[in-house]
Amino acid sequence: MKKNIEDYLYPNNKKLSLDEYTISTTIVDCELDEYKCTFEEPDYIKINTEGYSHITLDIEKLKSLILLVKQAKMMYDKLNNQ
Repeated sequence: MKKNIEDYLYPNNKKLSLDEYTISTTIVDCELDEYKCTFEEPDYIKINTEGYSHITLDIEKLKSLILLVKQAKMMYDKLNNQ
């Protein structure tokens, strides 16, 4: 599996974690800035942009965000069915 610079700089990039009732992760934009993200609702992602004036995303980054939302929803569904 090929690693990119983002994975070296931010090892938790796009790795979902569960804390109490909130699923979270970090993402990296096209300018290599890291953003904390939370999934407080199964179908929504909240990107913390505090400290930044903007976030730069290309099509691949947007596709990976959609995938993260889908993965978080599956985690929520699995938690709610236990």
